[in-house]
Parts: sequence; structure tokens; C-alpha cells
Amino acid sequence: MSLAIGAGFFLALDAARILSIALDGLPESGLIIAGIAELVLGGACLAVLRRRAKAGAATTPE
Repeated sequence: MSLAIGAGFFLALDAARILSIALDGLPESGLIIAGIAELVLGGACLAVLRRRAKAGAATTPE
């Protein structure tokens, strides 16, 4: 559950940051680095979540 929340939070934050860049222009370099970090963390959460879902789907409950 925490992986889904983490992926949703970080990816939504990054989507809002991309929208902000589109509307307001480029921010300071520190905020761009923070956006990249959010994208990496959200992507990592999503990757682990998908891997766990695949592993759970491959095993049949007894």
C-alpha cells in the first residue's frame, strides 16, 4: 500500500511541476533537481509495485 501511495504522490508532484513549468517557465536549478529526484523516486516505487504485482500474480494461493 505504501508503494502505491509513494508512487502516486511523487509522480503527481512531478506532474504538477511539469504543468508549472509549462505555465510559468523554468524555475531555479534547485527545483529542477528536486523534480528529477521526485521522478526517480516515483518511478522506483512504481517499478517495485509492478514487480511485486507480477510476482503475486505468478503464484497461486493455496
